[in-house]
Amino acid sequence: MASINDDSSPERSGIPWGTIASTLVLLFLFVGLLAIMMNAMRHIEPGEDSQAGEKQLQEVRAFNKDVLTSEGYDPQTKTYRVPVTRAMEAIAQAGAAGKPPYLPVAPQAKPEEKKPEEKKQ
Repeated sequence: MASINDDSSPERSGIPWGTIASTLVLLFLFVGLLAIMMNAMRHIEPGEDSQAGEKQLQEVRAFNKDVLTSEGYDPQTKTYRVPVTRAMEAIAQAGAAGKPPYLPVAPQAKPEEKKPEEKKQ
């Protein structure tokens, strides 16, 4: 029976050259990809795109402010718009008076009445 310290087993070299070579290849690939990404990032300059985005943002904010602070009428939905502060005051006054606030709802079409079905004979 062979013992653990048997000299008949093949000796391994002390340095795992395959593992070292694989690690170096992966390291070079990683560094190369990182260099490519950094080079691509240098060519992107803030400019027209960021200025256009800022202008769009300002337009959206101005529109939202106008909608929230002005009165208006939408003929398509037949609804009126009131400023948020005025709507909050009206709801608070109704609540203080003990009445539920009047919140108009767009009229809905009446559902068709179903006629009782005649029994088939």
